[in-house]
Order: sequence, then C-alpha cells, then structure tokens
Amino acid sequence: MEQTNGVVIYASKYGTTERYAQAFATLMGLPLCDLKQCQALASEPGIEKVYVFAPIYRRVIMGLPEISHVFDPAKVVKVFVVGMTSPEDHATIHFLQEQMLVYMPNATMQLLGGKIVFDDISMSDKMLLRVMYGFEKRKALADRTPTEQRLVEMFEEGKADMTDMTKIHDAVSLLE
Repeated sequence: MEQTNGVVIYASKYGTTERYAQAFATLMGLPLCDLKQCQALASEPGIEKVYVFAPIYRRVIMGLPEISHVFDPAKVVKVFVVGMTSPEDHATIHFLQEQMLVYMPNATMQLLGGKIVFDDISMSDKMLLRVMYGFEKRKALADRTPTEQRLVEMFEEGKADMTDMTKIHDAVSLLE
C-alpha cells in the first residue's frame, strides 16, 4: 500500500464507532483522533487523506460540520457511518449520502452496523426510542422500511448488535 500521511477522525456516542475507527487506524498504521481533541492534529503539515468514522444519531451523521471546519473537506476520502440503518433501506442511505456530500463533496460513504443496548443508553435516547417504537409498531409490517423494522425488533429485544469488523478488513483491502 502506498504510504500517505493520513489520519482517522471519529465521533462516538456509545463506543461502537470508536471501536471501528481504532481497528481501521491500526490496520492502516494511521493516527487516531477523537473529534473533540483533533484541533492540534489538523495543523500538522502533510496530511493528505482524512478518514472519518461517525455515528448516525437521530438521522444525522454526527460530527460532519465540525470535521469540515477543522480539516480541509477536500482531503476527506471516506466517511464510515455507523448505525442501525439497514443496507436494504435505499432511501435512508441516499439521505445519508446527501448529508455527507454537503460537507465532504469528494468522499465516498460506507455503512457499518451499529450496536445498541437499551440499558446502556441515556434517558433521553430511551424516551426517543420509545416514541419511535410506538409510532413504527402501529404501522403494518408491510408498511415499515427495513430500518423501521430493525427499530421495532431492537426495542422489543432490548438490544441490537449489527457490528461486523470484517467490513473494516474489507475496506482496508480495497485501499491497498
């Protein structure tokens, strides 16, 4: 693989996105930086590529505006979005890609599965999920998107784990 001066930036709410970013940074041999602490790194000379890992939270990719103000958006080559969005939910994926392109017009996006354990999330997130669950549960199964069905199943089971670290290994292989 061609050596470049790159960096991996991540935003994480409950840790899943951070774990993906750590695995990617290790495999690529790149420094890893939490979005909240990467200001100094942005001023380092020679950064050619930026890889972003960000969770989907309330249908918004966290951290994109902040990252685009700290790092040159033209240097962001890939954004890995982490969440419960189903790969079959093309409308939501398109919506997320459009969000990303506003801030990082040269980047490509890859969806990674997230993880939620209901007992481990904040009270406000629990309340939001309860409201969303109630709304989606009233819909007929045939009227739910794949992501809405995942939400119903997650709420009823109290957890969902869609993490798959092989996706990181595959992404690194494609970059080699």
